[in-house]
Amino acid sequence: MKLLTIKKKLNSSVVIHNDAKLAFNFFFNQIYLSDKSLDGLYKLQLTHNHQTLYGIYTENNEIALFSGYEFISFNLSNLDLKKYVVIIYDSIKDEEVAKQAWASALTAIIPTVSTKHLEQFRRALNNSMPSNYIRYFFGKNIISQDTWAKFNSVSRYTLAKQTQKANKLITSQISIFEKLKDKHAG
Repeated sequence: MKLLTIKKKLNSSVVIHNDAKLAFNFFFNQIYLSDKSLDGLYKLQLTHNHQTLYGIYTENNEIALFSGYEFISFNLSNLDLKKYVVIIYDSIKDEEVAKQAWASALTAIIPTVSTKHLEQFRRALNNSMPSNYIRYFFGKNIISQDTWAKFNSVSRYTLAKQTQKANKLITSQISIFEKLKDKHAG
């Protein structure tokens, strides 16, 4: 590992490492579930202060990031590397890149997820995270409601209620669509 020099920072473009893209996309697709109170926004902003970016340097003068981008105001196209410490790995296995990307994304977003969105987040995590990483981080093949409830110190009933509410909303949306379809079919 080495720190990236100012000269290299100025002469390098930045991309997201291919093996970090799933975690990167998950983080930015789920950030809307975060608590929007001042406390929640404060927690998200804390992840930005004194941020260190981690990546590898490619043959194309690119820095392929795999960690450190987990803050709400991250913008790849307007990233000023001079404001960050950038640590470059000389060599790292693709498996480790993905593992680090998921660890960083989960560490940043889980504490900020609003309690009312825990079930939605759990489902998104099960659908987005490869099962080998679910096993690595949670010790299970999938994250059950029971596991997630314990992890977040809430009751399983709380998560089940959120599922019922989501199912009710979907059913009512289908019902409205069916009524419109029937009205205009005849």
